[in-house]
Amino acid sequence: MDSEAVRASALAAAAIVYEGQAVLPGVLTSYADQLVPWITQLPTVRLDCTLQLLPHISVHNPNGGAVMATGTAGVSTAVAITATPKDASDNTNTADSIGYTISDPSGVLGTPTISADTFAWNCSLSGVVGSATVTARSNLVPAVTAYVAQIDISAGATTHIVGSVTIT
Repeated sequence: MDSEAVRASALAAAAIVYEGQAVLPGVLTSYADQLVPWITQLPTVRLDCTLQLLPHISVHNPNGGAVMATGTAGVSTAVAITATPKDASDNTNTADSIGYTISDPSGVLGTPTISADTFAWNCSLSGVVGSATVTARSNLVPAVTAYVAQIDISAGATTHIVGSVTIT
């Protein structure tokens, strides 16, 4: 569909929404501009995801699915997940958003932050040993394979022993 046809379709749809209403100048065209991405955007077919367990580990998975990363308490400081919805032409589907669910029975994760477009999820680690799972899903196309990131934090190797001597 060419841009003239898309614009005409968006204006026609906007006119239907506002039919019979007194509309201020610019409202109809402004609403039509908001409809253009919905008319032209192909649906999401996959999630292109990256898990970073800072400071050292990065795992990329271009098709959703499950990944696992293991870090060390006190060394691994944060988790960053990007989940980008892609259409069949490999374009980012900006009309989609990502929903996240978290399972963290060990308390490994702190409070996460999510970017305004929902494509980035970031969280500082609490320093607790244990496991957490973060699942990212397309909100627009729930049938797209979800991304499931298993994060395991271990105590790591013993680097020194602290003790005391008592003489009696």
